[in-house]
Amino acid sequence: MKYTLYTIMADGFPVKVYVNQANTQAYVFPLFGKYFGLLSDENVLDFATNFIINKNHNNVISFAAYQSQDEDTAVIYMDKVA
Repeated sequence: MKYTLYTIMADGFPVKVYVNQANTQAYVFPLFGKYFGLLSDENVLDFATNFIINKNHNNVISFAAYQSQDEDTAVIYMDKVA
């Protein structure tokens, strides 16, 4: 799969963003620290830009973090595979 490199300036530092051809998957490489993998149904580049500039990552959590929350959740519908 071919990825396109985009460089987004954030706080005076270049952040490398690799986006796949379908624009649904991106990998964000800040100057320091670990990389982030992002998925979106459409226009992941916009999502990645917002992710980098706003730096509000509270809404991006891992599945393990979601499971460990103390919220009372339940499956209300499960589709059957034909």
